[in-house]
Amino acid sequence: MGGVDGDPAAVPLFDTPLETPDGTRVLVAQRSSSAPTGGEPFLRLTGPVVRGFGRGSKELGCPTANIPVEPYELLLSGMPTGVYYGYCVVQGAAHVEPDLRKMVMSCGYNPYYGNTKRTIEAHVLDLVCKDFYGCELTLYVVGYIRAERDFVSLEALKTAILADCVSARGALELDQQALEAVQVHWSATLSQPSNQSAWGPSEIRPSV
Repeated sequence: MGGVDGDPAAVPLFDTPLETPDGTRVLVAQRSSSAPTGGEPFLRLTGPVVRGFGRGSKELGCPTANIPVEPYELLLSGMPTGVYYGYCVVQGAAHVEPDLRKMVMSCGYNPYYGNTKRTIEAHVLDLVCKDFYGCELTLYVVGYIRAERDFVSLEALKTAILADCVSARGALELDQQALEAVQVHWSATLSQPSNQSAWGPSEIRPSV
């Protein structure tokens, strides 16, 4: 992992092993007070949902919502590319309640498609809605499933995505501490006046 000494990206964010019921070994966020997240068991990313490549629903059967990468370039430079999991909230969609929902997040270049630009895209588990464009998406990233890799076929990629979703569900069921911390933070965010920053003292701010 890269990063510059003194930057949040210089310290690994996800380093504590956890085995899920399906036998997958994942890594959860550090929980010491000296960790980049200040001991909170999550990393928070937020931004408007923007258009991606449109492959999730059409080719993969797994609709995703993309947020801009640019505000987080410094942070992401110190994080491994791959598949993460956690919780999310969609705000501004008339057909979706702004509740905490489980999610799987891909952060990387999608080697199967040969992307040259890193993307952040989340798949909201158990939600049929496919169109979040223009909505505000908050991601609470609590763990890391695997590194990104290339696949020999589209079917192999789709099989891996299904396995990632199973692993994410299992890990989230086991990690009640992360859920409770996210619930507390989200409740506090809702109670803040609209003119105040939603960034808490223990959170990593995006680069500017």
